Amino acid sequence: MSTLSNQQDLSGIEVDGQALESHRDWSSPMGFIFERRGAGFLARFQAAYPVILAPLCASQMRITVEVSPSTPTKGPPQIISCDLHKFLVIPAKARVSVTVKSTLAEFAAFIPSGELFESCQMDHRLDSDKVRATFGEVRVVRRNNWLNEVIHRYLFERVRLNRNNTDGSRFLESEIIKEVYYQVWSPAQPAEVRVDLDEKGFQPRKTALHKAVAFVEENLLRDFSIAELAKASGASESTLLRLFHDEYACSPRRYIQDRRLVEGHRLLQLGRYSVGEVGFMLGYGSSSSFAKAFRERFGLLPSEVFERSRD
Repeated sequence: MSTLSNQQDLSGIEVDGQALESHRDWSSPMGFIFERRGAGFLARFQAAYPVILAPLCASQMRITVEVSPSTPTKGPPQIISCDLHKFLVIPAKARVSVTVKSTLAEFAAFIPSGELFESCQMDHRLDSDKVRATFGEVRVVRRNNWLNEVIHRYLFERVRLNRNNTDGSRFLESEIIKEVYYQVWSPAQPAEVRVDLDEKGFQPRKTALHKAVAFVEENLLRDFSIAELAKASGASESTLLRLFHDEYACSPRRYIQDRRLVEGHRLLQLGRYSVGEVGFMLGYGSSSSFAKAFRERFGLLPSEVFERSRD
């Protein structure tokens, strides 16, 4: 099986912003980049193969794509907005720049090798001309529920379990390419088969809640008021309070605190930041107040989680 080489197949990668989590792996037929960053997020790269770029957070990503002069669709740089309801197909050798203005950004870029394309075409009997057309130009494609599930399962295999070239990972790699293909060429399938992750499909009553949760995720590491949250959701504070109680059995303020503590737990598990640094990122004024809230939530001190990560 062919693999990707950082030196040969991905050039000029630069990533700025407060590093929360970063993974890059070229040891499989599908290379990938996974970045979770804080304020000041900026990523630049160029790949020898087509790229599937998938935002994994609620933030709007501003993506600039400059297509290679050898590509038939060469033209001026394209500036595209993309969020978790969509993904972006980028042709080979295009220069890519990704920026996010929010305080928390997360995205993955998948880079399939030539051999993976060939095996996927044979296994799923995909039209070779349509495959080349699918990945030969810049495309913004709506993400359906199954593709969203496949992407997250694949990242779990590669990032959390550190597995590659297993039967499971190869299946998921093939599914990603196949689903992108069918989203381009057969998007009008019955809703019960392919349900789009489009916010317009949410029940009207939950639209405000969806917007509020998205705002929390975008601003997880920034202090903001409940009034700001209500304004972003388009609902009154009292309506927001009722929606959060109905859905999560807690107030918006308690939900925000819980999400920040969960994020803090994850950061401590990485072992890259001290307890004081994590507490500061989450907006706690002192290590003692952070430790108290953390212990109430998880039943142990943040220092215990940090020490376990160092073992």
